[in-house]
Amino acid sequence: MDGIVIVRTGGEIGIKSKPVKREYGDIVLKSIKDSLRERSIPFSRIWRDSGRIYVLTPVPKRVAELASKTFGISSVSPGLALPSKYDEIVEAGISCAMQALRPGTFAVRCRRVGEHPFTSQQIEAAVGKGVLEKVKGLKVDLDSPEQEIGIEIRKDLAIVYAETIRGPDGFPTGTQDSFVGMIDETAESVIASWSIMKRGSPLVAVALGEINDQRLQSNLNALARWLPKKGYQCLFCPPPAIKLQKSELRTLHYLIALRYAMNNQIGAVVSGLSPRTLEDAKILFSLAQQAGVCPFFPLIAAEKTTIESWASLIPISLENAPRYEETAPPKVPINDAAIDEIIMSSKEIRISYCRPLGPSLTSVSGPQDRS
Repeated sequence: MDGIVIVRTGGEIGIKSKPVKREYGDIVLKSIKDSLRERSIPFSRIWRDSGRIYVLTPVPKRVAELASKTFGISSVSPGLALPSKYDEIVEAGISCAMQALRPGTFAVRCRRVGEHPFTSQQIEAAVGKGVLEKVKGLKVDLDSPEQEIGIEIRKDLAIVYAETIRGPDGFPTGTQDSFVGMIDETAESVIASWSIMKRGSPLVAVALGEINDQRLQSNLNALARWLPKKGYQCLFCPPPAIKLQKSELRTLHYLIALRYAMNNQIGAVVSGLSPRTLEDAKILFSLAQQAGVCPFFPLIAAEKTTIESWASLIPISLENAPRYEETAPPKVPINDAAIDEIIMSSKEIRISYCRPLGPSLTSVSGPQDRS
């Protein structure tokens, strides 16, 4: 039996029109294929069929982990591929359960497409009976099982699996316009930009801080894991010569991001800041209006559980991570000319899975490709 991965592209893509679903599905497939080749992960075939992508591979767990970090994917399941013959399916289902299930409740779920000399219910009953006979400590629960054995039968192909990994859902990268993401040492800055990347928008990052700051590097690398091939462009801005309070640095970072977006004709800036009052919001929106840029603060109304869920998917730790101070955005003693000077003295680098930030940045600096 060969290893295989089921990649489900339903979710939010599923609500689109048929032409858009087809287009987005093709983009997701290409993204997965590019990522596999970039990382030299072996696979013999990849194809689409009815809202799913299938990957034949000798390393299904590795492929599943990679695919689950692809925008537009709702979930993935690594499993085994075999002919859609009754006896082979039942035997493989029981074998899978013996290896994967622990004491507790379980259910067998079977989906079929095409004509077969058996029903889904017959497969479920036969596998369930065999599992109960061979594995101790298990009990069937069809309503809310603790674990499941999945069987998907599509014409002459059957797939048996015991694991489903949640994906980010959303839309594939490049289907929406680019945005400037403000990245700093906080977890909020990463989560905010990731939440907009999830909508299909490519990231152009603006980072303010010491270029060898390990926490900042870690945050930038965390986002690179979600982008295939070229990764993303980052403007690394040095701290200003004059000493500023932390809250003043936040405002300066925002002004730099707005100016950089304006100079490069990028229509949006995304920040992890959450204005606490209407007056705070008015200040931030007024600054963006002057630059002709639309500001987004995606965490401003996000529930704690949502932020924690996104953090676990990225993944990024919220424990002991620096957080934004709950203060109004102050004015900073720096004019537009000084901001332009900071941007001119900044370093543009491209960050990707293949070229992450590290102690030495010589491998990622140099002439930049803005494509």
